[in-house]
Amino acid sequence: MAFNLKNTFLVLITASVIDAASFFTFQRPIFGGILLLTAALATFIFSLRSPTVGLAIVIFELLVGSQGHLFVLPISGFNFSIRMALFTALLVGWATRMLVQKKLPRINLSFAPLFILLGVGLAQGIINNDSNVVFFDVNGWLFFLLLPVFLSVPWQSLHRILVVPFVAATGYLALKTIVLLPLFSFGIISIGDPFYRWIRVTGTGEITYISGTLFRIFTQSQIFLTLGVAIAGAIILLNWKQWSAKLRFLSLGYLLLITTALLISQSRSFWVGGLTALLFTTGVLIWQKRLTITGALTGGGVLVLIVIAGSLLLQLASGSLGGNPIANRFSGFDREPAGMSRISQLQPLGEAIFQHLLVGYGFGKTLTYVSSDPRIVATHPGGIYTTYAFEWGYLDIMLKIGLLGLLAYAWIIFKQAKELWQRAESAVAWGLFSALLAITVTNIFSPYLNHPLGIGFILLVAVAVQKTGFNARATQLKTTP
Repeated sequence: MAFNLKNTFLVLITASVIDAASFFTFQRPIFGGILLLTAALATFIFSLRSPTVGLAIVIFELLVGSQGHLFVLPISGFNFSIRMALFTALLVGWATRMLVQKKLPRINLSFAPLFILLGVGLAQGIINNDSNVVFFDVNGWLFFLLLPVFLSVPWQSLHRILVVPFVAATGYLALKTIVLLPLFSFGIISIGDPFYRWIRVTGTGEITYISGTLFRIFTQSQIFLTLGVAIAGAIILLNWKQWSAKLRFLSLGYLLLITTALLISQSRSFWVGGLTALLFTTGVLIWQKRLTITGALTGGGVLVLIVIAGSLLLQLASGSLGGNPIANRFSGFDREPAGMSRISQLQPLGEAIFQHLLVGYGFGKTLTYVSSDPRIVATHPGGIYTTYAFEWGYLDIMLKIGLLGLLAYAWIIFKQAKELWQRAESAVAWGLFSALLAITVTNIFSPYLNHPLGIGFILLVAVAVQKTGFNARATQLKTTP
């Protein structure tokens, strides 16, 4: 499979234009609505002709769109987002195509138990909880409605059309993260400026002051950087000897880029998820004799050098040359606002879950806890905060759809991991296996498996493990100018 560098730069330019257009329309909202409707119409037309292209558009938005509000269309006080628009356009376009062609959608029975329990959770929420809260709580889960769309697309087609956008989009996201750091650290942009408000209001990211000249540049889409490290790490380990010097250089450059951005994100969840995935996958490859101990140690040494280089780049970009920003994130966790808020959620979550253990309370269930987050304390006296969204991903799932719902979701992930394991001849399969483990671990501390970003990845793996899945030759990359 050829990796086209020209197409990579084209995707980078496209992502840059999208961000620039989003900033422009943030200040002139009427144009945002026009662009949203235009994008939705184009996606609908593409989906009628080729669901693969329509699906690629939706996935690309996940990669660069974070919370999905780069463009919005205000409707009676409700902001209809670009993610909702593309989701609807793809689903309607695909369904219309299926009706015209008189085809039945594919099904995957491993998802059936989860879908049933999601239905129970929705019914409970409508009956017992605030309907407005129910909508916002269940909204992310609706992305599972795209399962038949994903399953209608052959893996080889989706694989070909997504490799370059994934690498380019994650590369762009990493570059944006790295560039934003000195802009805030050296006071070129300040908190409260129009650019900062665009980042904050659209959900593009979160800029948090840490200390000295160091800022945290975080965006939800950085989960794909974690998945990128897991996928690239596994593929590099397995294909290193077969690759040209040029491809080796590019792959290590890509790893350095996204690792640096992950360090700047200051997300412990991402770090733990990515490192766990790489260590486990490496151990399995050694056990299966796909990788020698010498090769593993060499790869580990290279990764350590990349992390050291990334740390130096972080310090240079922020002008914060003292201390250890990585070690500092793990020290005083129980005294740091974000860590204290997470810990504060545990008791009310645990008590509530055990009262309705099997099927939960339904969507829209709220709990009250004391938060130490400065933004919450500023608007809620004493930090007393009531919410339906919680940082502990698996506990959030159990609260809404119970232990049975969590087990149903775990069954899907287990089945996918097993299918990927059985495709041991494919480096891409091992990359996806590693990424699946990364997002599963990350979800312990940060909720992604109940969000379109995580669900989108689970659906992508569902396509990969179909019978039309992998072949060994598809993983042999080469570059073209």
